[in-house]
Amino acid sequence: MLSKPFKEFYIPAESSSVHFLRATLCVGCSRGFEVVSLETTERQSLLDQADTSLDFVARKENVKPIHIERMNGEFLLNYSDFSFFVNRNGWRAQPDWRIAWEGNPVAFALSYPYILAFESSFIEIRHIESSELIHVMTGRNIRMLHSSTREIIYAYEDEASEDVVASLDFWNKPA
Repeated sequence: MLSKPFKEFYIPAESSSVHFLRATLCVGCSRGFEVVSLETTERQSLLDQADTSLDFVARKENVKPIHIERMNGEFLLNYSDFSFFVNRNGWRAQPDWRIAWEGNPVAFALSYPYILAFESSFIEIRHIESSELIHVMTGRNIRMLHSSTREIIYAYEDEASEDVVASLDFWNKPA
C-alpha cells in the first residue's frame, strides 16, 4: 500500500522537529515553534509576540526548539537552552517557572513528574513541578531512542566503544 500526501505546506526555515497536536502540526524550526493548521495549512508562530515576558526567547541567539508536550491544557516548550510553559494562545502560562538547562539538550522525554533532557555526555533529570535538578547521569555518546509514560530507552557507548541500550524504568512510579 502506498500513501499519498494529504496536503502540502511549506515553512521557509530549517525544521528540526514535528509534533502532532489535535488539529494542527507544531514544527520546530529556526524561527521557533510554528503551528500549521491541518485543515487550511495556514501557519503562525506558537508564541504571541505581544507577550513581553517571552522576550528572553527572541533575545537568545542560536536557541533551537526541540520538543513540545501538552500538559493540563498548557504546552511545555523545550528548547536547547531552556523550557517554559505557554497557554493555547501562546502567552506565558507560568511566569515564575522556567528551566535553564545545564547543557544543550538534543532530545527530551517526559515521565511525570520528571522531565529528562538528553545531550551526548549526560542526562539531566528535573522535577516538572518545581524545576528542581534531581539527578545527572553521565555517559558517552548518549542518545534517546524511545520514550513512553513508563519507560525511556536510550543508548550510550561503554569503555570499549560498544553501543549499549539501556532503559529508565518508571513502572513502579505512581500513575
